[in-house]
Amino acid sequence: EALHDAATRGVQIRLILNGFYAEWDEEIRDTIHLFNTDWNGTQGLDTTARLMSTSDNITKLHNKGAIVDGSSVLIGSMNWGSSAALRNREMGILIHDQGVTAEFSTTFEEDWNRVDTETDSDGDLMTDYCEDLYGLNRHSAAIIGTALSEQSMDPDLDGLDNLNEFLLGGDPLVADTDGDCIFDGNERDFAQSVLRSPNIAMLSGDADENGVPDGEQWGCDEPDEPELPCIDGETRPGNESEGVCNNCVCMGEEWVCTEMACTPVDDDSGFINIREDAMTRPGARVLFGLIVLSILSLAVSAWFSFRRPASSTEEILVDDSGYRFDDAKNEMAILKGTSFDKSSIDSRSLTKGKDDGEHGRIVLDGFGFDRSKTSRDEIQWRLDSGQTMDEIKADLGEEE
Repeated sequence: EALHDAATRGVQIRLILNGFYAEWDEEIRDTIHLFNTDWNGTQGLDTTARLMSTSDNITKLHNKGAIVDGSSVLIGSMNWGSSAALRNREMGILIHDQGVTAEFSTTFEEDWNRVDTETDSDGDLMTDYCEDLYGLNRHSAAIIGTALSEQSMDPDLDGLDNLNEFLLGGDPLVADTDGDCIFDGNERDFAQSVLRSPNIAMLSGDADENGVPDGEQWGCDEPDEPELPCIDGETRPGNESEGVCNNCVCMGEEWVCTEMACTPVDDDSGFINIREDAMTRPGARVLFGLIVLSILSLAVSAWFSFRRPASSTEEILVDDSGYRFDDAKNEMAILKGTSFDKSSIDSRSLTKGKDDGEHGRIVLDGFGFDRSKTSRDEIQWRLDSGQTMDEIKADLGEEE
């Protein structure tokens, strides 16, 4: 609230946040959205927040401080997050000194203006570097006043939105990045037709390296955009044939590349290396021969399998309903109790069950009675006489 009140009074606020944890800490993205989209874009306040870009010797932003009016510096242990104020013990010192403030200001400007090829402040999947290079908004992905996002726009009307231009290494402001007369929106289809990476087709006039310009293979003769005249000292977005330049300057009637590529160019060979005649490689011929031999072996094996006559078994075992012995002299084990055991009685031939005095006998110990001291008839007689089960248990001494 204090920062918002200050911005409402006309104070300019610039905030740098540590981007190392931006993927896991929602407060970082929320703060950037609050400063850039809400306060700046919607309310018109002079507030800007961005993630600090890294360098070879700087990976994280660990400086906790504030510079006020170029004359005072607040330094301490406080992080610019809710946990610092709500859960941590923090200390801070406000220093009023021009020399200390100047040192902090120099460091702040270095961190503020540094740009790398990975940091993405607004979370739109396009790096701050590329958005700066092509004049896009690195601080907010939203198009204020609309429901559109910046990455979904197509300013050059080539059929490819800004995000896909970035992912494929194209120029979002030039409809035909590599000048091969194929619109950037069609480069992906062309790349698939020649089995090459879309990133290479986007930046190369001969993606499949067959000596035939991509435009001729695609079916066009003239470029859609005329070549820009070269005036000494003039600059323009990169359109070099090698496809690795994003900004050029005219020197002595020739365009010279001055800016590195946004997206690293893939291997020149593409993702599939296909020659005009694949069988010209010795390894390919050997592999083809092995495949042919495998097919022939499979065919021969199948032929023998179908031609082999069916064979019958010498012995048939079907449960215990009877074994068939083709050879009476063949020694085989006869399990005791089966129908082949002559000494055992076949229970299926019996017509009367065996009464051993136990089967079907009433079990009286369900209530804990001692079967040697009572019987079912006695229990039933006692119940018929009006005794309850509890009284019977007391008389007969229920087992515990």
